[in-house]
Amino acid sequence: MSASNADLRPVAFVTGAANGIGEAVVSRFLAGGYRVAMVDLDAERLTETRHRHDPGGERTIEIVADVSDEDSVENAVTTTVNAFGRMDAAHNNAGITSSGPRTHELTRKAWDRTLEVDLTGVWLCMKFQISVMLEQGSGAVINTASIAGHVGYPGGTAYAAAKHGVVGLTRSAAIEYAPTGIRVNAVSPGPVQSDMMAASLARRGPAVRDWYYNNSPTGRFATLEDVAHAVHWLASPEASFITGHCLSVDGGWTAQ
Repeated sequence: MSASNADLRPVAFVTGAANGIGEAVVSRFLAGGYRVAMVDLDAERLTETRHRHDPGGERTIEIVADVSDEDSVENAVTTTVNAFGRMDAAHNNAGITSSGPRTHELTRKAWDRTLEVDLTGVWLCMKFQISVMLEQGSGAVINTASIAGHVGYPGGTAYAAAKHGVVGLTRSAAIEYAPTGIRVNAVSPGPVQSDMMAASLARRGPAVRDWYYNNSPTGRFATLEDVAHAVHWLASPEASFITGHCLSVDGGWTAQ
């Protein structure tokens, strides 16, 4: 069910919305009174997630899209505006991990795919989101970076390169659009309790899990809600003078 374009409730666009951080962010935006465009490549899981958070389908729409495909992203943004009339916040969260091989062992295919999704996908989303926000004269973009966007990540060269790129993209765009009423920020999560992390740890073994815990100043992983609250706050009027910032949600990891 599409909401009326006359509806004054704010609108959020969330990629990677079917699970993990994206799902938690959808839930937080809904709790904050937003209407939400839920964007993901996994159609079945996206529907299941929407039914959990908006059973009546009154405040959300599902959009199946591949963030690495320009036409798919453009269609997702257009669909959102056609349904809701505007876009007040965008969380560019969809991503994949690439860990294990050392730099010289990486295949070109793995390198290209990681950057296509984790960096180019963020840029493509911003390209079309910002065009909408420029017409409105306002908007907040929040990208998902990582602590791997600020420090080295042995065994995850492609992922670290992509996330460092997201940080640079965020800061550069923030400067470009600051005079227009558009803010661009990022969150940089540390290890997060998620399906993606669980799969990575299962693949890499208990020693890696123990290493993460032993190197966290707080001795724990972030919850999905820890990250979602940060995203929601960066989108809110309370953060109206914050742009070009990468908010670490890492329990002090990068402060070491």
